This record gives sequence, C-alpha cells and structure tokens, in this order.
Amino acid sequence: YTKPFKSTHKKIKLASCYDNDDKSAKIFANKYDCLNEKSISELLLITRPDIISICTPDKTHFSIIK
Repeated sequence: YTKPFKSTHKKIKLASCYDNDDKSAKIFANKYDCLNEKSISELLLITRPDIISICTPDKTHFSIIK
C-alpha cells in the first residue's frame, strides 16, 4: 500500500486488500479501514477497483496479475 501516494491524493479510497497471510491481511484491513478479501479474484469481482497497487517485490508483479 503506497501510503505517501494516497496521502497526497485525497480522492483515492482504499477499498480492499488481499494477502496470502490472512492474519497480516486482517491487521492491514483494520488499520486502513478497508475490506479484506479471501483471494485476488474475489477482490476484483467484489470491489471492482479502478486502480490496483501490488505491494510485493517487483519480480513477482507479472505472475500476480497474469
């Protein structure tokens, strides 16, 4: 989650998150007041985001969005 970006763009709302570590996802969702989905597919289907921020090492981005 790119907090500095969100703090400078007030119209952006963090709607949902996903992490393969459910405990981390729940902590994150509570901290940033957003939904916590059970899978990336569920996140896309339910939330229907305009923007997706992938917060993993760069080399993993393609395999995640593929």
